[in-house]
Amino acid sequence: MPGPQRTATAELKARGSRYVRQRDNEPQYDDSRGDMCPGWLTSEARVEWDRIVPILLAAGVFTVADRSVVAAYCQSLADYQVATVALTAEGTIVETKKGERRRNPLTTVQRDARTAMLRYIQELGLSPASRSKVQARSVEKNDPTEKFLSPRIVS
Repeated sequence: MPGPQRTATAELKARGSRYVRQRDNEPQYDDSRGDMCPGWLTSEARVEWDRIVPILLAAGVFTVADRSVVAAYCQSLADYQVATVALTAEGTIVETKKGERRRNPLTTVQRDARTAMLRYIQELGLSPASRSKVQARSVEKNDPTEKFLSPRIVS
């Protein structure tokens, strides 16, 4: 039976949730090269990559495993921007070779890119609504107060 979407471990850690310990079996990723921009991104997408990755790193919710999702978000934003600029220049109604007036096919490209972009925004916690659910803040791994604040299991 489907329920709410599972909260990412990084988000749980940032919240200081008690459920983080129960999920220690999740894979750990080496973040040493995760912020490198993929070479296949367009120049417009690279601009967004350079803007958003430092924000995600500072929030503590970006790992090398998230690289493809962030890249897809950046590319969908770039596609949306390119389609919007082209639509502004050409107009939403175009004339075919037969002289018929039709909706510009770029409207579909723009809509699809916007839909994908909004999905990625929600998944990455970049919208105001999804960000309100995640109050990311840095949590030190070797916090001296951890042993006093964490729940204890008494057998």
